[in-house]
Amino acid sequence: MDQSEIIEILDRHIFDKDKAALVEAIAENPYRFVGLFRSTPPRLKLLQNLLQSREIRFGDAMEEIITKQLAELGYINLDKRLLTPDGAKLSCDQRFCLSDQSQFFLVEQKIRDDHDSSKKEGQIRNLYKKLVHLKSLHGKTLVGIMYFIDPTLRKNEGYYRSQLVVR
Repeated sequence: MDQSEIIEILDRHIFDKDKAALVEAIAENPYRFVGLFRSTPPRLKLLQNLLQSREIRFGDAMEEIITKQLAELGYINLDKRLLTPDGAKLSCDQRFCLSDQSQFFLVEQKIRDDHDSSKKEGQIRNLYKKLVHLKSLHGKTLVGIMYFIDPTLRKNEGYYRSQLVVR
């Protein structure tokens, strides 16, 4: 994967249509941005919305980049959308296997580890749902990983280490 392809993916995910999406959000629900009980001035709320949206889309771009890099390294990317026997729809950040299909991988990738306690608990529940379902398909050949791209913030590292044990 060369630099121009990475830049194209980042530009497409982060900057394409971001201003149009913001204008649509304002038109559909203007009171999200202004109102009697809104302590943030409208200009700052607009900026906050735009920046938060870009951070989310940066995560989407990184998923695509890593998926392409895994393919270039010889892994086989598998469908990231799962449907459990009880009808639950799950989505994986990365799901792939070795070329001989002797080992399967589920990777839940996050940008940073700076979320609050309810978010971290939800992340673990979500990961376990996927692992339980995929283990029923792949058995002991499944490897589950939670990966944080930005290594500088490790707010919940102890919690994740205590929850992510070999089973």
